[in-house]
Amino acid sequence: MTAPTITGTPQVGQTLTASIGDIQPPVAYQWNRAGTPISGATSAADVGNIITVTVVTVSPPTAAVIDIIPTNSAVPTILGIAQQGQTLTASHGAWTHNPTRYFYQWANTSVVFVRQLYNMLQLGRVIAQGAALRDESRGAHYKPDFPERDDKNWLKTTKATFAPDADEPRFEFEPVDVSLIPPRPRRYDAVK
Repeated sequence: MTAPTITGTPQVGQTLTASIGDIQPPVAYQWNRAGTPISGATSAADVGNIITVTVVTVSPPTAAVIDIIPTNSAVPTILGIAQQGQTLTASHGAWTHNPTRYFYQWANTSVVFVRQLYNMLQLGRVIAQGAALRDESRGAHYKPDFPERDDKNWLKTTKATFAPDADEPRFEFEPVDVSLIPPRPRRYDAVK
């Protein structure tokens, strides 16, 4: 395949012409200055930039695009008694554009929640214990015995790891780098 070419002198006031190479007509042209689309005329803005042309074949138009994506017109339902030993079946409801196949995915969201409950409790435990270890108030963690933020001792990230053998989170505190943005006091009791 022969690529399109540009002929002419790349100079302000001169005409550049594009050949279409092996591309079959009809074609469309798009002139570009440093990769950005421009109109076809050269100008002072072109100085110091590379000019390229994109040539593409233009196909005949298609028929008008139609909507064939099915939409639900009657809600799918579950039939049967939700009881151990009983069979549940699904009705696919009604859909526009007559789909030829339906896919079902049964889910018991209560079981999913229960399976994650232990993890949620462990995460809550880590948050509460991590906050209790800090003798200060910071952000959403407020301790009445330590109502002020203590950057001198607690400008640190609380990191927790869980060791299954100990069934207990282990905490470490990592200093925060404030060399680029120094901390500033935040007042939650003052109105701006």
